[in-house]
Amino acid sequence: MVAHGLKSYEDLPETFLEEGVYEQDFEYYIPDVFGEGATYLIPKWISPDYVEVEEMGTPGMDEFTFTYKEPKKKLLGEGQRTKVGDNYFEVLRLDAEQMLVEGVLTDHEGNVLVEKTFGPLDEDLLSTLPQYAPSQEKINLQYRDIYVTLDVPADLTKSKAMFYVATDAVTYKRDKPWPEDPRFLVRPDVCGHCYQLNEVILDNKDPIVIDADNPVFDGPGGYVQIVIEDFDGEAINKWHLETKRKNEKGEWEIKKTPNLAEYPKDNIDVMVRVNGTTESFLRKTVLERLSYREIWRLK
Repeated sequence: MVAHGLKSYEDLPETFLEEGVYEQDFEYYIPDVFGEGATYLIPKWISPDYVEVEEMGTPGMDEFTFTYKEPKKKLLGEGQRTKVGDNYFEVLRLDAEQMLVEGVLTDHEGNVLVEKTFGPLDEDLLSTLPQYAPSQEKINLQYRDIYVTLDVPADLTKSKAMFYVATDAVTYKRDKPWPEDPRFLVRPDVCGHCYQLNEVILDNKDPIVIDADNPVFDGPGGYVQIVIEDFDGEAINKWHLETKRKNEKGEWEIKKTPNLAEYPKDNIDVMVRVNGTTESFLRKTVLERLSYREIWRLK
């Protein structure tokens, strides 16, 4: 079955797929299930300038976890341990034949907090990393804000295994408030090919109101500010963005954009930098943005 009015790829002549040979207009061809990476689309109807989609699916992410502290690499053999925060991680057994590693996390008094068997480190596991969650779980030990990850592939015949040890890990959930600034909701953007996290969008859940009495808006964590410099009650004549970050000396540096009001208008609409998430929006509206000039202000 294919979309009404279409032919499938099977109906194309063999020469169609040869480089540089197009005997028919390929824009009218679409398979019954179109796949791109991990994203798929099932068309219902298509014409030269219109497509109705029956069904579409793409990867999503319900939650993700990361830490601002760089993980430490630890090479451990049987009976060796390393400090993790206030606790200790110890390797109990290395089994090169079964490709397993047994470990345990204990507190400072030696009480067992969690035990973990890493592996087996077979081809099924290695070929499904990093996308497949069950495979991720086989190489990760997690306890509260602690993560211990077995580095793979691992040659256990040398009686040693490399681990990445991380602390202060925080879990962020989709469509839930950002813990550091609950004014904003967490929107993870996931790659449609590899399932991995592209970037995190912070979306203000309530409208941002800026006026003559409140000309400055502090963004997440105060790292970015929207500053209205000249507002006459009807038009915004001058405004800019400010960002701050710490330099290598630990000192705060503040950077300001030039005036972003190309001409007086009743809104502030700007895209700062372009990444994989915002690029599609920019491409869709770039011609309209370039040609649009609003005529609204009373002279």
